[in-house]
Amino acid sequence: MSVGDIVLLVDDTCSRNAWPLARFIETFPNSDGCVRRVKVKTKGGILMQPIDKCVLLEADQENT
Repeated sequence: MSVGDIVLLVDDTCSRNAWPLARFIETFPNSDGCVRRVKVKTKGGILMQPIDKCVLLEADQENT
């Protein structure tokens, strides 16, 4: 996953068809280089999310 990718944000309080869409705007790799947190832009604003709460929908074509 990389900047520009479109994802669904997992929300345990609602069904999958109600999960919000978001776009990665920044990634934060840890000391071993694995991305653990991301900054995403949603309709409601900008959020920090753990990577395991993001489901990839569409990869940015420039980065693939």
